[in-house]
Amino acid sequence: MEVFQVALMFIALALLLWGIIKKIDPVVLLWVLGVGLFIIMGLIKGGIRVDIGNTGNVFLDGFAMLESFFRSQMGTICAMVLVVFGYVGILKQYKIAELFVNVITRPIQRVVKNTYLLASTSVFIGSLMILAFPNTVVVAILMLAIWFPVLVACGVTKHTAASSILVGSAFFRWGPANSANLLLLSSTDIPLSATDWWFQYQIPFFLPLMVIVFIVFTFTSKYFDKKENIAPTKIELVASGPIETYGLPKIYAIYPILPIVLLVAVIPVQGVNMSVIVAYMVCFFLFMLIEVIRTKSFIEVLNGAYGGFVKGMQESIGAVLIIIGGGLFSSALGETGGMNVMIGWIAYLGGNAFTMSLLGIILIFIVVIASSQANPNIPVFSQFFISVSQITGANLYPLLSLSTSTIGFTSILTPVHPQTVVIAKQGETALPILLKRSVPILILGAIASFIFSFVILGI
Repeated sequence: MEVFQVALMFIALALLLWGIIKKIDPVVLLWVLGVGLFIIMGLIKGGIRVDIGNTGNVFLDGFAMLESFFRSQMGTICAMVLVVFGYVGILKQYKIAELFVNVITRPIQRVVKNTYLLASTSVFIGSLMILAFPNTVVVAILMLAIWFPVLVACGVTKHTAASSILVGSAFFRWGPANSANLLLLSSTDIPLSATDWWFQYQIPFFLPLMVIVFIVFTFTSKYFDKKENIAPTKIELVASGPIETYGLPKIYAIYPILPIVLLVAVIPVQGVNMSVIVAYMVCFFLFMLIEVIRTKSFIEVLNGAYGGFVKGMQESIGAVLIIIGGGLFSSALGETGGMNVMIGWIAYLGGNAFTMSLLGIILIFIVVIASSQANPNIPVFSQFFISVSQITGANLYPLLSLSTSTIGFTSILTPVHPQTVVIAKQGETALPILLKRSVPILILGAIASFIFSFVILGI
């Protein structure tokens, strides 16, 4: 039975890879494979557990699982994505995004002359944004709307700009409020607060890793641009002319970053909690209020702002559907039990901490890249590394830090993860190019994190 479970898992992964190569839409591919796996496992097990309630029929239960993910995801991350996309829609409709690019690009061009160093700063910008926003998809959307146009306007190629957004938004999953950390702490009963975990086991680990990724990205991007023989498609700023051309007050350039400012500003305020959705809705209403005062056109402003918001939300449908599909497929892979079997095999073989950790990291690469899901795999691999600690006597917390961070940064190479698909589309960069550029970053980052875990954190 164990061999069958592993075989079924790899067959599903092979079908996913085949579908991607054949350019089947990733949403329908994930749905078909996910529902199919649940039906097969239902037939084998005599039924599966459906959170919203079983239908009484194994075949229908597979579709009930799809409904279950629609319900659960729409109430969490998907709602956040819809609202953020909606706000970005307003920025585009009123040309506030263009104004922001114009205002911020001028001083950057005067200070930074090397475009590859400029693109590499996405590593630090994304890492800081992750501290304020709990989800990599949201960070990717915001960086695409705010930072991507600035990079291109400064002369960075679109391929390098898109790749920098992917690395910056997805590589470093850290911070007290990060969902990956909260999931790790809740699934392992670690007697540390999220803040203590961040200070003791993430900051010493991630800060030197950021510097390494920054340096590596600078050189690999230059190499790939030369190899792909592409040149910057520099955006012509309406300025070379006056900012007044936009017909907007210069202060409006703050709107793209205002939600971030609000979220950061309330952190030290005791008793006040502001979610991402609340921050963006506050800014949405604030924009309408100020615009009504400025233009004295109440009805036109409300209808125009709402129209831009809806248009932005419509652009998020693809990302929302792939989030649902990714969750469904990942859960279906877990239902096969193949991952647990392979983890058990490695644990059974035994060995020292170095060997077992290396095998665990390789398995993380396979599972995360294939399933295109990061966080859902954290509890599974956490248990594996707990076993490694028990078998070898190695320090548990550094092992768990290595596991969680590896799961996180491996997501830059996931072909159907929402962040990857959105960045490829919005960044006008073919998915294979985006993934190809991520390979050296992932490999060198993995080597560095492995060394840091054993040397700095002391496994």
